[in-house]
Amino acid sequence: MSEMKDMMTRKIFLDVCMGIEKLCAELYHCYSKIYADIPEACSFWKKAALDKENLRKQYEVLLRLLNEIEFDVSADSLKRAYCIQNQLLKLLEHTRNSKPDLTTAFSKSAEIEGSLEDMHAHASISGKIPCASCSRYWTKLSIPMLTLRNVTPSIFM
Repeated sequence: MSEMKDMMTRKIFLDVCMGIEKLCAELYHCYSKIYADIPEACSFWKKAALDKENLRKQYEVLLRLLNEIEFDVSADSLKRAYCIQNQLLKLLEHTRNSKPDLTTAFSKSAEIEGSLEDMHAHASISGKIPCASCSRYWTKLSIPMLTLRNVTPSIFM
């Protein structure tokens, strides 16, 4: 029974993570439209959105490989994932209604990316990973592919 519960928890976690990456992509596409008049910023946000779409697809692969990998998802990690998803829903709605300035867009995105990094650090793999490709997918997801902390909006002005 516990094994089935753990499997369902991992599935739910990966589903929520896929949703988070989809919301991030939507947010970044929204930013690319808002800053269409600043070509460098528009390009940056488009690339960021495509990166998030790619990460969502990697979660999809992990979901298909769920029976092949073992990893622990604590209640805290699942709670973090739901909180991040909720934050993103609110941020996306706010962004669509208020069109934030570029500095705010970067700062909010850096906060979200930091939260995602923290969440990945708390969802750890345990046990065996039967194939190198499974390990490769998890490693890619565990290391944020987009680091907004080192980018300042001034480079686009």
